[in-house]
Amino acid sequence: MRKNLHKIYKLFELEVLSFSDYRKFKNNFASEKDKKNESNIKAWILQDKHRIEKGLSLPEPRLGFGGEVLKRLDFNLKEYLNVVGEDEVFLIGVGAFKAYENFHSSLGFILPDEIKSIFTNYKKFYELELTNSVGLKESITSPLTSQQLKHFFSTRSSCRKYNMEKHIDKNLLIEAVDMAKLTPSVCNRQPWRVNFFKGHELNEILKLQNGNTGFGDNIPCIAVVTSDLGAFYSPSERNQAFVDGGMFSMSLLYSLHSLGLSACALNWCDTFGVRKKFSKLNYINQSEIVNMIIAIGYTDDGVQVAKSPRLKTDGFYTIHW
Repeated sequence: MRKNLHKIYKLFELEVLSFSDYRKFKNNFASEKDKKNESNIKAWILQDKHRIEKGLSLPEPRLGFGGEVLKRLDFNLKEYLNVVGEDEVFLIGVGAFKAYENFHSSLGFILPDEIKSIFTNYKKFYELELTNSVGLKESITSPLTSQQLKHFFSTRSSCRKYNMEKHIDKNLLIEAVDMAKLTPSVCNRQPWRVNFFKGHELNEILKLQNGNTGFGDNIPCIAVVTSDLGAFYSPSERNQAFVDGGMFSMSLLYSLHSLGLSACALNWCDTFGVRKKFSKLNYINQSEIVNMIIAIGYTDDGVQVAKSPRLKTDGFYTIHW
């Protein structure tokens, strides 16, 4: 009887959490025709900029492609200019126009007047550095050997014992984020954010996380990795925040490792109660979901970490040819 009641409770909890997930995504994603906030417009600009770059990078680009994408990008850039102004997102979006125009000009292709008229409004931004960061570049082969990279991967371990006296330079954390931002994301929308905490705020958050028993009071700093649901525009993308945020989190772990900082990935398997308590702390935007927490710090020489043996490689793949 008790076992059955426990199962019923868990199924009810699943329904509650599933509805909570549905409601949060519904309230924050924006389709093309929805009224958009700053986060939504930014995502549409980055997405359409990516579509232009992707089209230019194809083996045989179709000349004059993407007319509707260019018109939508123009519309959203004007909206963004009214809401935010001439920031990096705006200039990167304009860069797509310049790259598109230069590509076709180099091949002697004459664009339709309606497309050329769009570009006319943005030419005053064409010589700015950010505008020129969009387009194509030569592919570079990694200078690292597979053995060097394998050694780097194998030396990263989850650490649960930190030196609480050793100061963590904020600039190192920023450098780690700067490296991790190179992680790929859907249409290069880059929905991730990182909030770093220490002291009282750290303790408040760790009380809501269920994987730090026995070492939670020995963590000098944590990173809360989140993804903004406003970066997504379709129900089919309802799980993409976890994919993009998860990939970014792994990049961040490796970035920290490369900078001499130890870390431990901490899950965020929240219940409905935990979700409400964390929301009340007001540390992140309501449009964001938590991907994970990362404990960060320095370790002393000789600190013991779990061996964590991996299963055999052949259990992780199937080659279909």
